[in-house]
Formats: sequence, C-alpha cells, structure tokens
Amino acid sequence: MKLHFADKNPRPQDKPVDWVDTVAMVKTPVGWRVDDIAYRGNWDFGNHGTLKAILKNVIAESGG
Repeated sequence: MKLHFADKNPRPQDKPVDWVDTVAMVKTPVGWRVDDIAYRGNWDFGNHGTLKAILKNVIAESGG
C-alpha cells in the first residue's frame, strides 16, 4: 500500500513524506481478512515492525 502525507499548512522546511506499508491478507471461509500489517516508514518516531508484533509486546508489557 503506497502512502503519502503532505501537511495541509506546511512550514517552509516541511517536505511531503512517502512510504509503503504491506498488508497481509488471508482467505477464510467467509472471505478475505487482514492478517497483519508491516510498517515500512523510515523515520525514527513512526511505527516499525508488524502490527501483530506490536500488539504482542503491548499485551506482554501489560501482564496480560
């Protein structure tokens, strides 16, 4: 999935950002569903890794 962000009211130093996240789909008996998302943004403050891994870490850190 190709993504693009450009601030609605950019400052002179702001530049648009492009990145590609990957959505993994699985076919189930009732249709297609999202199985995971791989975050591919290349900036420090963005999500990295996969949605499944992030959720597992959150659950583990909460003691659940």
